[in-house]
Amino acid sequence: MDSYTAAKRDFATRSGLIPHVVLFTAEQLTEVYRSIHETLQNYSITSQRQEHLSSAAEQIERIVSDLEALAEPSNQKELEFAAIEPPREGGMQLS
Repeated sequence: MDSYTAAKRDFATRSGLIPHVVLFTAEQLTEVYRSIHETLQNYSITSQRQEHLSSAAEQIERIVSDLEALAEPSNQKELEFAAIEPPREGGMQLS
């Protein structure tokens, strides 16, 4: 996000035009982005759902300028967690 866009968003939030609770943080968007890619890589989904998720991922890429830098520590933590946590049975299935 360029500085002008960030300034407009900051003004709109601080002035109350956009409630702060409806905005996602960069960290939240990073986790959503990671989850989208995990879903696209690991699950069979309809082409319509795939289009929606791909579009959302592209939008997040445009919004979060340091997406890769934010995603790397999250990926590392997940790998560390997976190394110690035994796999669970009965995981969530998407239809």
